[in-house]
Amino acid sequence: MFEYGLIEQARTDRRHIVLPEGEDDRILRAAASVLARGIADLTILGEEAEVRGRATELGIDIGAARILSPRDPDHVARFAAEYARLRAHKGITVGQAADIVTDVSYFGTMMVHLGLADGMVSGAAHTTAHTIRPAFEIIKTARASTSSPASSSWRSPTACSSTATAR
Repeated sequence: MFEYGLIEQARTDRRHIVLPEGEDDRILRAAASVLARGIADLTILGEEAEVRGRATELGIDIGAARILSPRDPDHVARFAAEYARLRAHKGITVGQAADIVTDVSYFGTMMVHLGLADGMVSGAAHTTAHTIRPAFEIIKTARASTSSPASSSWRSPTACSSTATAR
């Protein structure tokens, strides 16, 4: 019952999710299930021929997913410029940023940051630190609103965990 309610809610308020770990068979199987059930629109990061070829080998259909290379020059240039702007206080140059944003966790987080995806699900093949570090660097945290100015709790605007980052 609980799962049914979540799936129906996701179908009603359909979102675009980026999956950075397109080289992982578990992610490809999960993506096929999400697409078949109409739960979300998906972008899977990886080289298109490799990702689609592996899906064919696994006998799964990910035809409705967008496959995007984290080395796509247009996206890398846009993401590097934005990352360098955000991290200028740390001395990050556009050249350094171009190397950083080709990492799938940074690339996916930049997609969320720039509104190209509503959220990111990661953590199957990468550590928690690898998954959430980009969110803390790029999306940051926001001070929680409270009724008392003396209270100082913090919250992330990204619903961030070891497996999910959402806008």
